[in-house]
Amino acid sequence: PEFQPIESNNWLIHIRYVRKEFDICKLIIEEDLVRTKGCNEYANYILGLILRREGKVRESLECFQKCCFLNPANILNMLQVGRSWFLLGQKYQAVEAFIKAEKQAKSPDWNVYHNLGLCYASLLRIGKARECLTKAVHLGRAEQCYTALAELYLSENDINSALDVYNTALELFPSSSELAVSAGKVYLKVGDTARALDKFGLALAINPRDWRTLLTVASIMQEHKEFDVALSKYKIAGQMLPESVALWNNMGLCFFGKGKYVAAMSCLKRAIYLDPMDWKTLYNLGLVHIHAKQYTSAFHYLSASIKIDHRHSQSFMLLAISLQKLSDNENATKCFEQAIKLDADDITVRINFTSHLYAMNRKDDALEQLNIVQRLIQHSEIDDRV
Repeated sequence: PEFQPIESNNWLIHIRYVRKEFDICKLIIEEDLVRTKGCNEYANYILGLILRREGKVRESLECFQKCCFLNPANILNMLQVGRSWFLLGQKYQAVEAFIKAEKQAKSPDWNVYHNLGLCYASLLRIGKARECLTKAVHLGRAEQCYTALAELYLSENDINSALDVYNTALELFPSSSELAVSAGKVYLKVGDTARALDKFGLALAINPRDWRTLLTVASIMQEHKEFDVALSKYKIAGQMLPESVALWNNMGLCFFGKGKYVAAMSCLKRAIYLDPMDWKTLYNLGLVHIHAKQYTSAFHYLSASIKIDHRHSQSFMLLAISLQKLSDNENATKCFEQAIKLDADDITVRINFTSHLYAMNRKDDALEQLNIVQRLIQHSEIDDRV
């Protein structure tokens, strides 16, 4: 019979793998390994990658170990062994494998140092992790190296260094929306909203249908009372997330901010349809109905919200206002008292309770609450100065 080289089917395995035809690829590999008696390094390597993709990390490790046995000089095999150990949670074995790969390498390899840095970071050896990831950045200039180094600085709360890494990476990889979003989140964390929006805008210019970034930008606009801009972003995100409770809830609050109470109720009721047990949406519905002077409906939604979560003082305050408008002053007083028990320092609750007591002609009690409000305001002013 005609002699067939061990590598004769490697081209076919490669084509099936890059086309992501994994089932067919596995069948070809199994036949090839039978033919070559398990001695085809490439077939074992690709089988290991497929098995890892399927979540069979232990089996993939065995494949990569066979590759190391067949060709000990190939550092890619040892790198995959280390990666499999890392995914199995065996960090020390992973470090050992990556150090072997480092020794085998003819020249410094960024991939080795990147993986070593990840291992050291997971073992909380921050100094070693920083050293390895910095080497990886200088050697390879790969996007994942910059991301890992920035995340390491963030874990140390070194915000400035993390931002420097992200900005340098964005100069090298200007088309990376992931880097832009990550930098934007850091700017948002430190309160620099203008630069955060600049980075999020860059991310949306690269990928206009990134719903996570759209929701982030929309929430920032909503917080700054730019309701029309926020709604435009929410509507785009809604095409990809039609069943998102948070999205419909936020859209409802945008319409509420614009004074469009019917539209706000429609959005919030859509959110309740999707999740009837979301107390925050029920609370928001109660708030909108109070502003629309529909006090009976407000009482209904606020009561439902309190039954789900009875630890929110503002819910009891709004319920008290609804009862006050429905001329049930006795129960309104009880609700105000419960709200104060839950949060004695809430100035809004105290002010509304003062108004309620004054309307009931309990002027002494109202004066006492007013004095408490003044003290709370003074304390808050002192805290702001500090």
